Amino acid sequence: MAEGAGAVDKRVAFISSRLCTAFKCEMDKFQALMMKDESRVTIEQFLGDPDVRKFICYEVGKGDLVACTKPPSKFKKKSVYFLKVNAGVELAVDNMDSEVVFGEFSEAPLEFLSASMQEVYLPLLCHHRNQEGWPEVICKEVTDNAHKCIANVYVTVGQTKGKTLLPLPPSEGGADPGGKPNARDKKQIHVLESAVVTWTRQIKNVLKTDPEGALQAGQDPGPLTELEFWTGKAANLHSIYEQLSGPKIRKVIRVLELTKSTYFPSFNRLCKEVAHARVEAQSNVSYLNPLRRYFDRLNMSDEFKELEELFKPIFHMLMLLWSKSKYYNSAARLVVLVREICNDLIQQARTFIDGEEIFKSLEPAEAVSKLQTTLKVCGTFKSYYFDYKAKVGVENPDNPWKFQNSSLFSRLDSFLERCHDIYDLAQIVVQFNKLEKIEVGGTLGKTLTVTVREIFDEFITSFSKFQEITYDITDVENNQFDDDFYQFRTKIKELERQLGAVISQAFDDCTTIAATFKLMDAFEGLLDREIIQADLERKHIDLMRAYGREVITVQNIFTSCKDKPLTPKNSAPRSGAVYWVRGLKTRVEEPMAKLKSLSKMAMETDEAKEIVKNYNALIASLAAYETTTTEIWCGEIESTSDEKLKLPLLVRTPENAIRVNFDPLLLKLLREVKYFLQLGIEVPENSLKIYKRGESFRQQTGNLDLIANIYNEIQNTMLDVERPLVIQKLETIDQHLHQGLNVLNWNSLKIEEYIVEVMSMLKELHEILILIKSNVTKTEKILDRWEQNVMFARKDGRVYTTEEFSDSFKTTLSTRYGDITDGGLEIAKLLSLTNKTLKVSKGAVAWKTYTEFVNEIVIDGFSRAINATLKYVETQIDPDIMAKNETQPLLEISLELVAPEVVWVPDIGLATGGTGIRDMFNGWVKSFVNIGNLVKRLDISEGNYTKEIDEDFEVSWHISRLYGLVLQNEERCAKFKESYDVYSYLWKNDLKESLAQFLDENGKENAEGGKDEPELKIFDDKIAELKNVQTEVQALPSSMVIGWLKVDSKPVKQALGTWLTKWIFLFTQHLSNRVVQSMDDLYQFMGAADQVLDTHSVLVKPEPEEGEEDAPPAEEEIEEDTAEKEEGPDPREVLYNVMGCMRDIRKRQEKTDAMFDPLQQCVLLLKKYGITLNDKTLKALEEAPMTWGGIKKKMLNVREKLSNEQQAEARAIRETSDNFAMKVEDYRKYFQATAPFAVEESTLKPELCDPAYVKLDHFHHGEAGDVYRFGSVTTIMDESKSLNESQELFELFVSDYIALRRCSEELGYLKNLWDQVSSVMFTFSDWYSTPWDKIDTEFLTDETKKLAKDIKTLNKNVRNYEVYKMLEETIKFRLDEKGEPTKYAIGMYSKEKEYVDMDGEVSCDGAVESWLQNVVDGMRDALRLYVPLLIELFGRYMDKSLEHVRRNFKTVCPLPLVNQAQSVCKILEGIIPKEPVRGAPPPDKKLMEYNFVFAVTWALGGAMFVDKVTDYRLQFSKWWVSEWKNVAYPEKGLVFDFYVDEKQIMMVPWSEKAEKTQKKADLADRLVNGLSGENKRWGDAIEQFGIMEGKLVGDVILASAFVSYAGCFNSHFRSILVNEQWMVDLKERELPLTEEKVKVAKVTELNINEAREHYRPVANRGSLVYFLIDNLNVLDRVYQYSMANYVYILKKGMDLTPGGPDESKQIDQIEQPSRDGAFIHGLTLEGCRWDEKAGVLDDSRPKELFVSLPVMLIRAVTADKAELKDAYRTPVYKTERRFREEVFTAQLKSKHGEIKWTLTGACLFLDVVQ
Repeated sequence: MAEGAGAVDKRVAFISSRLCTAFKCEMDKFQALMMKDESRVTIEQFLGDPDVRKFICYEVGKGDLVACTKPPSKFKKKSVYFLKVNAGVELAVDNMDSEVVFGEFSEAPLEFLSASMQEVYLPLLCHHRNQEGWPEVICKEVTDNAHKCIANVYVTVGQTKGKTLLPLPPSEGGADPGGKPNARDKKQIHVLESAVVTWTRQIKNVLKTDPEGALQAGQDPGPLTELEFWTGKAANLHSIYEQLSGPKIRKVIRVLELTKSTYFPSFNRLCKEVAHARVEAQSNVSYLNPLRRYFDRLNMSDEFKELEELFKPIFHMLMLLWSKSKYYNSAARLVVLVREICNDLIQQARTFIDGEEIFKSLEPAEAVSKLQTTLKVCGTFKSYYFDYKAKVGVENPDNPWKFQNSSLFSRLDSFLERCHDIYDLAQIVVQFNKLEKIEVGGTLGKTLTVTVREIFDEFITSFSKFQEITYDITDVENNQFDDDFYQFRTKIKELERQLGAVISQAFDDCTTIAATFKLMDAFEGLLDREIIQADLERKHIDLMRAYGREVITVQNIFTSCKDKPLTPKNSAPRSGAVYWVRGLKTRVEEPMAKLKSLSKMAMETDEAKEIVKNYNALIASLAAYETTTTEIWCGEIESTSDEKLKLPLLVRTPENAIRVNFDPLLLKLLREVKYFLQLGIEVPENSLKIYKRGESFRQQTGNLDLIANIYNEIQNTMLDVERPLVIQKLETIDQHLHQGLNVLNWNSLKIEEYIVEVMSMLKELHEILILIKSNVTKTEKILDRWEQNVMFARKDGRVYTTEEFSDSFKTTLSTRYGDITDGGLEIAKLLSLTNKTLKVSKGAVAWKTYTEFVNEIVIDGFSRAINATLKYVETQIDPDIMAKNETQPLLEISLELVAPEVVWVPDIGLATGGTGIRDMFNGWVKSFVNIGNLVKRLDISEGNYTKEIDEDFEVSWHISRLYGLVLQNEERCAKFKESYDVYSYLWKNDLKESLAQFLDENGKENAEGGKDEPELKIFDDKIAELKNVQTEVQALPSSMVIGWLKVDSKPVKQALGTWLTKWIFLFTQHLSNRVVQSMDDLYQFMGAADQVLDTHSVLVKPEPEEGEEDAPPAEEEIEEDTAEKEEGPDPREVLYNVMGCMRDIRKRQEKTDAMFDPLQQCVLLLKKYGITLNDKTLKALEEAPMTWGGIKKKMLNVREKLSNEQQAEARAIRETSDNFAMKVEDYRKYFQATAPFAVEESTLKPELCDPAYVKLDHFHHGEAGDVYRFGSVTTIMDESKSLNESQELFELFVSDYIALRRCSEELGYLKNLWDQVSSVMFTFSDWYSTPWDKIDTEFLTDETKKLAKDIKTLNKNVRNYEVYKMLEETIKFRLDEKGEPTKYAIGMYSKEKEYVDMDGEVSCDGAVESWLQNVVDGMRDALRLYVPLLIELFGRYMDKSLEHVRRNFKTVCPLPLVNQAQSVCKILEGIIPKEPVRGAPPPDKKLMEYNFVFAVTWALGGAMFVDKVTDYRLQFSKWWVSEWKNVAYPEKGLVFDFYVDEKQIMMVPWSEKAEKTQKKADLADRLVNGLSGENKRWGDAIEQFGIMEGKLVGDVILASAFVSYAGCFNSHFRSILVNEQWMVDLKERELPLTEEKVKVAKVTELNINEAREHYRPVANRGSLVYFLIDNLNVLDRVYQYSMANYVYILKKGMDLTPGGPDESKQIDQIEQPSRDGAFIHGLTLEGCRWDEKAGVLDDSRPKELFVSLPVMLIRAVTADKAELKDAYRTPVYKTERRFREEVFTAQLKSKHGEIKWTLTGACLFLDVVQ
């Protein structure tokens, strides 16, 4: 293959080198040649295909090379050819030079060939030296053939140039043509005669040529062919003439003449004929050349109709040619030329008609039109011929055109005949195509219409054959058309007969003359066809009779309606009557005209004559009526007075609009005159004068109407904010309109000037208003563009990553921000343009008002733009909308495992750095709302619209909804994430710890106290379980669409798969390691044991041989033995090693014996899961049982050999054990006496901890010394372990040493105990240094309880230790038996402030002392007076009361005892004076006790539960009165109905307080009335209050306070707040209330403050109870907004809330306060209304935005008790702004689902701001 490729390259190189050399070019041109597909294929075929013998390469264009196998039509530049020498030879590298020849072509190759043969080849062939040795015959033949070849090439060169070249004879021979002739040289003479014969034949061929030859050949040439013929012939003859006149040929003729050749006379005559023919040809060319431009147009024209312009000049030129030409005035010449002209005309006509497509692509009507044009043009041509034929006969009578028409127009006549046939065919098509749309009426109409359709279908079928023909129907030589057309006409005649029958039936079915004529019109054209016309002639008489009936009908209509003619609705009456009568006249005249065109036979009958008579009479009557009507009108118009023209131009309507005051009678007159003139009737002169002014009236009324319309439009469309801006212009216009309303009339002279003036002013104002409104419209369009171009965009169907969408969002936002900024500038420019147009000062009030108007539009535009964007965002994140629209999720996030948690990437919520999805969403919303910063305010020219956008309710609502969707989606994502959290153990649990736990939980305890490996089945189950989990994880979805997020869970799945692989590997690797390690351990053990057992030989002496037992050892031997003992191992150490080895073998014997089979099973289990152990381990496992058996046998042998040594060592161990036991007893006694079981101090202190730890450290790891005689417990324990090990080795009893073990245990107990003591002591020590104002009693209590709990976790054995008892006492000193803190837990000294010492123990004294210490700084002096008494009272009342309340009564919600005690303290804080009065006596103990009892009863009983079954407040009151006798209560009422009268020191009912207040109010009235100087001011104030009375409704204020504060209290306390505090306060402020039980009173500010101070304890107690309720977390929002709501509602309620009798009636229906809720009034409902009859929510009424709710009962319940069935959870907001103003949620009954009201945005407002 490589060689072949190289060969091809060398062959191509052969060609390229030749081409580059021949064309003198670089290799780049050849490479460009090879890049061309055709050239490359040509060269490859030449090289590879043996049958391709040549190719030519030549230059084209700007020197580019082209290769091809065929030569070009014309050589313009040099060419190179390559030719194979032999055919069928495959070219190779080695035969290229021999098999391929190449050469060059010049621009004229034939001339080059001729010259080469003449100058090169012929001399070579004919030279005598080259012919040496040749036979004479061969030499002659070669020479003759060479001359013939040269002659043929020469002739051919002439033919290529259109010339006849005469070849010269060869010059060789004995005679010289130029010299003296040699008569004897016959050979040469023969050569010359042969040349003359050749010349004669060539010249005669030229002379015989005639222009008619092409016609005779059937080529149908045009006249240009005639011109080209004579031009070519003239040139050819001229060339021959010049050659004959040349010296060479003249010499040849001279030789023939001298030799008297027989060819000379004839050739001489031929030369004369050439000269004559040359003159004739040149003459014909001269005369025909002027016709060339006409023949060119005839041949090349694209417009067939324009050919008519050529006919006249052509025939005129032919006439001149006929009369002036010497040679072209023969019939033969002119007939040929005219026939050629006809040929071009026919060809143009065929092109124009397009016979192949005429009925395929053209409509039949268009085809008819083209055929008519063709016939007309051809006819025009023939007519011009005949005209000029006659003209030639007149001007040249001697030589007229006596041609037969057939010789001239035979082909044209045939073509015209064909065109006529085609024309008939097209007309038939046009006429029959009408049948498609014909609908025949009458009773038989449907049947006849179907028949017509069938005829049409048959016609279409026949005609379709013509549409399918493939030949050109205009080709007259093709006779197929005649046969096809004959068959078609035959079918058409048959269809005409059928159609005639149908038309006859239709005529018979016509009932009216109109229908008959309509039928004739429908079949127009077809009725003229011969066959149909013959069938209809007999119907003409019937048609005449029908017309007679029509005349009678018209006569009857005229007679019956002439008094009240049937005129058009809007026509003038008199001219309309004339128009009506003329219509009747036309109705009978038109049919009569058509009837007269029918058959004369029908018109000559008597009946027809009678009809004509009636017709004439009717026409006369109609004419008379017309004349009479006209005369009557002329009489009427004389009564029309000129006074109508004296009316004012304008008049004002009751609606304050203006209109044109042109009288209708004048308008009627103008209309009558107009129509009479159109009818051609003369009118009176006076009317004509008015009519002549009609155009002026029309213009004036039109302009005035335009003025009125503009004025009315201005008045109707002008806004209130626009009117002040143009008020001056408007007043000026009204002044001018006054003239048209009162001064000017229709006869006034200056109406036009007036109109122009008013029109200019109105247009100016109108243009100003249009500009203003246009600017507003442009502003709105800009705002609409903001709304349409939302600030949030995504490509359809694309799911973005967060980074991609952030970039896209930034780009979109930048574009939108730019648009909004530009729009804001444009709006400012528009407003500035408005100001410039109006020329109003920017400080004017009107302009400021208008600016505010535009400003509101811009604010609304901002709102709409943001809301549009938010709505679009909603479509992209709302799952319901996305499902409906099949929207793809917006963002793609991934769920990844980042131990120890599964996390979102990015986070779906808020994330550090703001990278979370919710951060992104917050950024979107912030960006949307931020557009308010992009535009400066229009009203104040500074600032922005941020505030308005923030306060926009709809924007806030949409943002809230979107946040809800985002949060919902986060919840869905969290649920999806939880599906992966079930696998959290995979990564959270430590693998090693989990494996250890698995082994511990499933392993069985062995005799050694440890646990064996779990069974293999457990391992198998665990691995299978993990495999199942792996399959389960693989089945989890790789991606999940959650709302608007696409979750990519592949990362977490991959991570889970990795972890599962780790877990499976954990257990399989453990099993694998178990086998390997077991084998390694076993073999290692067996190897070590074998070595140790082999050392027993040191201990065994060899037995002596016989005869040597008694022989003493030689001295040298003794010395050698001694040396060996000194140098060898220690026998005792060897013994212990061997015994240890045997012990180890015994210990593991049972386990090792049983391990082999499980290990084999383990190998199989691992193989089950695709894990194979190495061959070494498997082989070791296979050989292990045998090796282990050998070790056991060896152990038994060694044991038997060492029995004596074992016994001796055992005796020594027993002695050592006994001595160590005595040492342990002594150590035990020392430990009990020295260890820190007790302390010398009576109480525990922090400084006692260090000495104790010193002792504990010595006993744990200390050394023996002077102070401590014994070492540590650890050291002695190590000795005992060593001794026990020796006992175990020699199979002795292993001593337990219980006393030593107990010392170790007690040492640990003491360490834990002293750790706890240290913790408690140092904690208390830290508390002691805490400042009082920093003490947190609850924290201290909880910490103390934790310490007490920690102490109880100590081992039970320490409870007998003295230290533990002291620690327990220390804790008990701070916590009582109930776990409550004692006073010492909190009442500790402070380094900063004085500690108030407290004596005695009381319950809850910790809380009491905390309170006392907290207030000690502010009221220290007063407190010192009250402290002893308070401590006494707390001790007396609190213990028993708290315990009784805890056991027997139920509160509204659970209250800890500490909170109840604190409540007492808070109430007392309001009672005890903060600063003592100087010189005041000590506090009265009785009064203090009364106040204390008052505080306790309210603190403990105020929160008691009350329902319909049990009243715990009543039970508490009865118990208190019966239990505590020191404080006396009145017999009637509860303890809560009384307060302490400090003067009388007794319990007094609250009602007396009200009576005193009433008295104070009366005194205040007297004071007001008595202050005469203040009378006016008070009177004005009272008057102002009277004005406010209509607006202020006390119920709203009371309800607002009730919702804000009282909702969480019980009914009794709410009753106190409402009846005894709030109602009194409202009545003092002269606010109308529902229950007028207390007279209205006025008090001074001093009395009000005094009353407020009296009620302060009640308020304190109420707030205390409120804050004690710690389980009503659902009311958190209520409390959060309570104060703000109260102030806000109070203020707005006073300003906005109207009063009314209906509200009072509603409130009057409430007889008593609710026991478990609050009645409130003033809530406002939006988005729906309240159906009071049904008590449910219902749809809003039209144009009703806000609806006030009636009095509602509001109850506060926990969330789990809310009634949600058939209820709508209605959000309650502070105002209609909604955003961030939600107070609480109310459940309102509804008969519709919750979704309906959510979609309508239904909610409640505490107040409506706007």
